[in-house]
Amino acid sequence: MEPELMFIDSIKSMERELAWFGHHTKDLEAKYDEQFVAIKDEKVIAAGRNFEPLLKKIKQEGFDPADVLIEFVSKIKRIL
Repeated sequence: MEPELMFIDSIKSMERELAWFGHHTKDLEAKYDEQFVAIKDEKVIAAGRNFEPLLKKIKQEGFDPADVLIEFVSKIKRIL
C-alpha cells in the first residue's frame, strides 16, 4: 500500500476508535476510572494507572502503539 493511503487509513481508524470511545465513555468510566486505556479495533486491549507500563504492555501484546488509541478515563472532568 502506498504511504499516502496508509496514512489515510490510519486516520480513519483513529476516527473510528475515537467515536467508539465517545459512545462508551460512561461504561469506560465505570470500569477504568483514573486509568489509561488502550483501544484497538473498538475494544480495550490494555489498561493501567501509569502510562509507561501500559505502553510496554501494548508492545508486549504485539501492537504498534502508533496504531492504538490511548486515552485517560476519569469520572472527574478536567479542563486543560
